[in-house]
Amino acid sequence: VAFIAFAPEGYGTRIESIFDSSKDQVGSSQVRVNAMRFSLESMAEHPLFGVGVGMNILGIKDLGMGWQHVHNVYLQIGTEMGVPAMIIFVVFLLKVFGSVRNVAKANTRIGEVTDVKVLAIACEISLAAYIIAAFFYPVAYHFYMYYVAGFCLAIKQIAASSIQIEPAEQPANPYARWA
Repeated sequence: VAFIAFAPEGYGTRIESIFDSSKDQVGSSQVRVNAMRFSLESMAEHPLFGVGVGMNILGIKDLGMGWQHVHNVYLQIGTEMGVPAMIIFVVFLLKVFGSVRNVAKANTRIGEVTDVKVLAIACEISLAAYIIAAFFYPVAYHFYMYYVAGFCLAIKQIAASSIQIEPAEQPANPYARWA
């Protein structure tokens, strides 16, 4: 309620413009749609190797758009490094997400909560947020996703290497098995 009361003038109209482009007074939604279209055209012209890392602005400009980023990580990678790189990136994201999801599901018995499970769920949520947000931001090379993916893979490795020994199964002398 406080947020709505203190929101700047015209904020509601700006939010409405997300869903109704006719209310967009500055035309940013049309610019973004055009940037996506030009990005797809650039990908069609340079499908294997793209236009070069960091060059999506130039690739779009060469097609007549002007100096604009494409506000989509997947299209940015596809434009800059080609369709194969975009496919590899998407497969990588899905594999990492699937592996951390499996850790969150399979790590514990029903109702039991461990640190590994909590960390796996946190990583899963973070990666899911990135996967969705990547459709709206030009941040393909920022560190956010790479840190989260690294954490996800570390959690997977921790879960794979941890051996859960029930307290009743622990030997009285931890070195007895080598005696």
